[in-house]
Amino acid sequence: MKMDREVRSDIVSIELIKKALDTYLESRDYELIGFTSHPGTLKGDNYMGDLFTLEVDVRVGNGQVKTLHWMVKTLKPSKILIHW
Repeated sequence: MKMDREVRSDIVSIELIKKALDTYLESRDYELIGFTSHPGTLKGDNYMGDLFTLEVDVRVGNGQVKTLHWMVKTLKPSKILIHW
C-alpha cells in the first residue's frame, strides 16, 4: 500500500481512512490502494487546529480505481485537557 504522509500520523491513519470509506462508499467491497497527505494551510495560518489534504486511491467492486480528494480538520495536539 502506498502511504505518503507529511502530516500528523496520529490523525491521518489507515484506520481513519477505512472508517471514512466505510461511511462514504455505498458498498464495503473496496480495496484501499494508498493515500497521500499534505498540510492544507501554511504554517501559522490556522491557530486552533490543523488542516490536511488527502488523496485516497481506492479500487471499488467493479475494479475501477478512484482517487478521492478530502480535507481533514482537527484540533492541535495539546497536553492540556479541559473537562466541563
